[in-house]
Amino acid sequence: MEPSDNLRAGRRILEGIEGYELIEDLIWDYTAKHWSFKFKLIGEYTETEYVPIETEWYCFLSDDYPYGKLEIYPSSTRGLSATFPHMLYNRNISKPWRTGNICVKTHYGIWGESFFNTEPFDISRIEWAIHRSKAWLMAAAENRLFSEGDPFEFPDMPTKKLPTVGFLETEENLTSFWNKTTLKNGIVRIKKFQNNDRIIAVLGFKEKNTLITYDWGHEVEGFKDEKALSEGLWYLLPKIPVLPPWQIPETWEELFSCCQAMGVDLEQWIHHQLIERKLFNRVTKLLLGFPVSDYIGSQPTRLHWFCLDLFKNDIKLNGFRDNSRELYVIKVKIELNPIKKIQWMLTENLANDQLTTRGNVSLDLQSKNNLIIGCGAIGSQITELLVRLGCTRLTLVDNDTFSPGNAARHTLTFNSTNLFKSEELAKRLNSIFPTCKIEFVKQEFMQIVYSKPDFLEPFDLVMDLTAEDDVFKDIIYNISGKEKIFISLSMGLNASRLFCYMDKTPKEETFSYFKSELSPWLKKQKEENPDVNFQLEGIGCWHPVFPARLDDIIGLLAPVIRITENFLQSDLDRQFVVIERQENGETKISRNE
Repeated sequence: MEPSDNLRAGRRILEGIEGYELIEDLIWDYTAKHWSFKFKLIGEYTETEYVPIETEWYCFLSDDYPYGKLEIYPSSTRGLSATFPHMLYNRNISKPWRTGNICVKTHYGIWGESFFNTEPFDISRIEWAIHRSKAWLMAAAENRLFSEGDPFEFPDMPTKKLPTVGFLETEENLTSFWNKTTLKNGIVRIKKFQNNDRIIAVLGFKEKNTLITYDWGHEVEGFKDEKALSEGLWYLLPKIPVLPPWQIPETWEELFSCCQAMGVDLEQWIHHQLIERKLFNRVTKLLLGFPVSDYIGSQPTRLHWFCLDLFKNDIKLNGFRDNSRELYVIKVKIELNPIKKIQWMLTENLANDQLTTRGNVSLDLQSKNNLIIGCGAIGSQITELLVRLGCTRLTLVDNDTFSPGNAARHTLTFNSTNLFKSEELAKRLNSIFPTCKIEFVKQEFMQIVYSKPDFLEPFDLVMDLTAEDDVFKDIIYNISGKEKIFISLSMGLNASRLFCYMDKTPKEETFSYFKSELSPWLKKQKEENPDVNFQLEGIGCWHPVFPARLDDIIGLLAPVIRITENFLQSDLDRQFVVIERQENGETKISRNE
């Protein structure tokens, strides 16, 4: 197989790079389905313990260059043997190259070479990567791969065993508990998720008595199977356990040595827990916690946990009594063999603010306990927006069941047919984030408040999505004069408009004010549609349905979240907003304050 003209041209450009030498030209790997070539880099820096002046590398390239794969690995004989920041775990795998692919593409840590920070996708792409490799190598030699102000980066793990261990650490946890407690180790309680065997949850930490527990949502707390519970060990370290330059320990010997260097005798403590406290048969995981910061050089903002899978009690030894100290001593000696590799597990902070960093609403709105009345098309879409933007406490009220036709505009699917919308929607929303606590009530709102006069007390925000006057009036009657936010959303014909009323101080006259504001818009709507003819649910059924396309509904609902945020932060007591859909798909917003 011959390399393409682009690949040949891209490789030839390299011959003019100072400090670069070609060792082996392009070779096709029939197993891996990529091209590779071997090269040498000669640095202009002072040699260090980890970075020699001359290093050898392998570059892997896709056949459709300049697109696809472009990876650079150190040679197994004359390449780097240590693991650095911005580098995969650099293991020897008995091949001509090691596993430490260096990250030359990162937009952080540009190491003074900002000219090369935008990756080109033409024949110069390899040249760009070699220049970046030279810059990376010099930064490694001069200990500049981490620069003050760069985002903090965890070292790559040598093994990534599933399931992922999830925990909930916030800035508040660090300042109010972990920085103040004198206890540094103990027992950790762990629980499986109900519907996901690829992740397990850390429930809380204890040493004799409970120290701190996490506030999980219904997906964890609602799972009552005792078999889902287990225990492990936890130890709080003063800093992240890494070997220089930036390598996670791979063996027990490396881990114990790393901890010893920071003044922690982890080996002795584990021996005591497993042997003297006879926990060998009980604990299955070891969690190592340490404070981390968002950016290099800044103060720690929260705690992070690494987790390793402890050994299974499947060693059969003759001549010892069951559960005897002598038996534990021998088993621990076997399992904690200094050269035995550690089984690291994936861990992730599943705190709500971490999972919504891609986009969330204000803390003011996130903190609200919300009551949502109506789980139809509007209810399903607006609640999905709220939850994905960080609002995890909702109670849904609706006594209607889901029909196949609802799927055209609803977030639920055909599988929810003939089941209660409120219950099925709560299940869906609870599955979005592990901290969600979505409740549901399968009754009409008026029936609830008649039987439970104090039903509305816990809620900060009440949202009416029914478009029914009786429900609107009944809500106002029950919250008038109380410190509760009231929001009403109703859709105009053909989803041409969305009427949004918001009120911080609902009063008896609120309904009259709302109707007076709405009236001219309803008149305008009637003039625009003099001969309305609603479609039927289906042939043979006299069941007219409200005409509105899903894309139009979503387009009108999207601005509601930001409008609500702005209203909460404003000095206004009430506001009537009309969101209008234009023919070109854009929206126009009219406000009456």
